[in-house]
Amino acid sequence: MVSLGPADDEVRDEVWPGPLFLTIEALPPDVQGQFPLLKRIQIDSSLYVDEIQVLEADAVVGVLAELRRLRRICSGQEILDGVDGRAVFDSWREWSATGERYEPGQMNEFVDAIERVLARAVEHHWRLRIEL
Repeated sequence: MVSLGPADDEVRDEVWPGPLFLTIEALPPDVQGQFPLLKRIQIDSSLYVDEIQVLEADAVVGVLAELRRLRRICSGQEILDGVDGRAVFDSWREWSATGERYEPGQMNEFVDAIERVLARAVEHHWRLRIEL
């Protein structure tokens, strides 16, 4: 995932987006609709063209807000009716069909890095290019 300048395709920041691809599947189906931009960037999204999706600056603002909300839910700082935040975090850490998981600290480091790139993109009104 790279952030791009507002009027050019110059790469400003880059981070591996793996954990972003796992967000929606970690949430119960009945609350996934509350995270439409995170759903938009899932691997199975039809919005990828040639395995690339570009989000304009306004969508990047929404992705950052949804990611931060998900993190608050996972840490118990925000309550979402019927959702066990710790269980969501545990599910979010699973990255393979065989049940392999990121360690909690490793997961937080990855997501911190993603959040930093998103925050800088929001601050500077940059676009985001996500490649599968």
